[in-house]
Amino acid sequence: MQTYQNFIGIDVSKAHLDVALIQNAKRVSHTQIKNNIEAISAYLEELKGQIDLSETLFGLESTGHYINFLVTTLVSFDCSIWVENALQIKKSMGATREKNDEIDSERIGLYAFRFQDQVRLYSPVNENITVLKTLQTLRKKHVVHRQELETYAKETKAFSKKAINEVIDQHTQTLLEYLTLQIENIEKQMLEIIQNDKELKEIYQLTTSVTGVGKVTAVHLIVMTEGFTKFDTAKQLACYAGVVPFERSSGSFKGKARVSNRANKTLKTALHMCALSASRAKGELNDYFIRKVAEGKNKMSVINAIRNKIIQRVFACVKNKIPYDKNGLKFNNFSKG
Repeated sequence: MQTYQNFIGIDVSKAHLDVALIQNAKRVSHTQIKNNIEAISAYLEELKGQIDLSETLFGLESTGHYINFLVTTLVSFDCSIWVENALQIKKSMGATREKNDEIDSERIGLYAFRFQDQVRLYSPVNENITVLKTLQTLRKKHVVHRQELETYAKETKAFSKKAINEVIDQHTQTLLEYLTLQIENIEKQMLEIIQNDKELKEIYQLTTSVTGVGKVTAVHLIVMTEGFTKFDTAKQLACYAGVVPFERSSGSFKGKARVSNRANKTLKTALHMCALSASRAKGELNDYFIRKVAEGKNKMSVINAIRNKIIQRVFACVKNKIPYDKNGLKFNNFSKG
């Protein structure tokens, strides 16, 4: 594992970046630069004259598209980059009182220094994955907008006169049809991108070979795992999706194991629909559901177990590059259970 002499914490906002240089667990300098490629490039050129970039670890929080210019420029300078979950960094700090961008950049740099043995270096994402992420976000916004409009129209019409209902239909029906068409077009475009990318096409085919997994969930999994490169194990992915129950007990108190609310709710919802479908369709998961419910298990607990099984199977199929075999094929990290 590479050892680093310099650690740079970067707090990212829309307009600017706060940059803290850490050496020997102490802040050496703080700089604020604009969040654009020109300013970032100029800063790195200046930094090259002060320290060895090959011995430097750049740490930053994952803040969505605000980090795009920074990451792109750091990659072009062949820098070591660690993009960490903001909550993970916050939890590592303990109790804190002060907070501003300058202090945050220092804390990010110190986090990179203290936990460098646990570093997960950033690697550039497949460009098609980036496009799929954008399309997925647009699709979600259209779905939410359509749902809000449908709910408003339905609830208002239930308590209104005919004249009011006609006005509502006049101004919502065309928009609802348009949103539905846009959602369908986005889904079609996403599938076309996947079909034209050899690697993503293979992952998609392997994912949809698992009982219960449809095209929408398959695309969700591809995007949110960045082509199944973001997680090392199926359990990590299951935790991310919020389907792994965790024990919470202390002393004589023995609490029930429960799933965490810290999860990707979009993926969890998609997996829930998969589990419902699999539990109703003829097959082993339907048999499993019936058997466990007959044993007295809570139905939602059984559905959650099916969600977990689906993740285990998908992960095993993708990593082993073998389609799922419902007749009993087993993998190194998967058994039918």
